[in-house]
Amino acid sequence: MTELNDLKSFSHKAIVEGSKSFTFAGYLFAEEVRDDAFALYAWCRHCDDVIDNAQSSDLALKELIQLKKFTSDAMENLDVELPLPFQTLRHVVLKYNIPRTYPIELLNGMEMDVSGFEYKTRDDLELYCYRVAGVVGLMMAHIMGVSDQKALNAACALGKAMQLTNISRDIFDDYRIGRIYIPQSWLDTAGIDRNNLFDPEQRESLVEVVDRILAWADNYYEEGHSGIGFLNWRCALAIQSASNIYREIGSIVRKKGATAWNDRAHTSSSRKTLLALKGAVQIVNKTAWQISKPWFPSKNLDVLDFQ
Repeated sequence: MTELNDLKSFSHKAIVEGSKSFTFAGYLFAEEVRDDAFALYAWCRHCDDVIDNAQSSDLALKELIQLKKFTSDAMENLDVELPLPFQTLRHVVLKYNIPRTYPIELLNGMEMDVSGFEYKTRDDLELYCYRVAGVVGLMMAHIMGVSDQKALNAACALGKAMQLTNISRDIFDDYRIGRIYIPQSWLDTAGIDRNNLFDPEQRESLVEVVDRILAWADNYYEEGHSGIGFLNWRCALAIQSASNIYREIGSIVRKKGATAWNDRAHTSSSRKTLLALKGAVQIVNKTAWQISKPWFPSKNLDVLDFQ
């Protein structure tokens, strides 16, 4: 049986190598929540990498079958010894009683990638965002100890907002590996030929479509922020900061316009720090706290009172 310290070390390495934004925000959590959030990320990252690194669609589908088997075993067959990523999943699912349907839904989202699913409508894209990111928000809600339906809806919305931001930033990177997430109905309305997405003459039209995606993301960000009041201070700070950092990426894409995809939009370390400080101010401004009250609440103060 792998020791918890080994799982912790593996999980921390996975997120440090996989996402600077989530690593930065993750260290704002209290230690236990941080370790378990990183454990969840390690499983997500592993599954994503396995699918993305497959040399063909047929091989990716075979890998997906194996991922689903290991994932089911992690949650149901507790006597089966599994690779580390699935042990980290088992740890958080059992510890927080996370619904077994959530990890499977995420893998169903990955199946949409490898099966060549075509996104014809907004509903198609929304389903994808729910599966690959909304359910991650739901699992994080469990790790952070919230179960109110409003909080769960907000967590799901925030996950979808971040995924839409990713899609807007990575349009050409995705296109290079044969994936187009922009709904065909939106491309048709904008007069964009999906077979020539790189055509410079289509850039301005593409900017308009991406602005539409980011406006959709903005609505989800606002819905996501409505759930932050259900969290304790440290979780609220981490989630608000992560939201600010991701939303900033969308702002960068907007500002760059037609040149947005010449290089990958990102936020610097100093900018992340400023956005985290902004998150702290946003949280404090939503409370009725006085300066005389402690900056970091005790463990007994479970919920911020700004519903």
